[in-house]
Amino acid sequence: MPTDPDKWSDKRKIRVGELFDLLVSAPQGLTIYQIAEGLQIAVPLARTTVRDLRVVFGVGEAINVTATAIGHREPWLYELVGDYDRARPWLTNRVGDLETRLETIEAVSGSIARGAAEGTIEWRKSKKINRTIASLREELVAIEGEGDSQP
Repeated sequence: MPTDPDKWSDKRKIRVGELFDLLVSAPQGLTIYQIAEGLQIAVPLARTTVRDLRVVFGVGEAINVTATAIGHREPWLYELVGDYDRARPWLTNRVGDLETRLETIEAVSGSIARGAAEGTIEWRKSKKINRTIASLREELVAIEGEGDSQP
């Protein structure tokens, strides 16, 4: 389950709101360094704040913070995007990343289940995770086979 923004400190909520305002004021997008400078925070905290804003949007918005590579070894450009067509390359990349992570989780959970002592909490959890992820991945393959239902 995602982190519950309602349980965040006031300072964290304010920082996320400030990031939203900063991105609204920069429709051309900002690099993580510009975000850090604009919020007057360190770059690692800026990355966390971008993640936090994505969590907030994930709770009930169709808007997201996309990240687009500007060039080889260049910082990425972060933008607020609420238009599906404009966000599609980023969304396609994120779905691919999620599928890769699921594959890794399935492999690791299978390995843990084979190595852990049967009946232990680790064994039971890893078996459950492995079965759930395997089933989910099968469903995703079926969806892929169905193709887009969008015109």
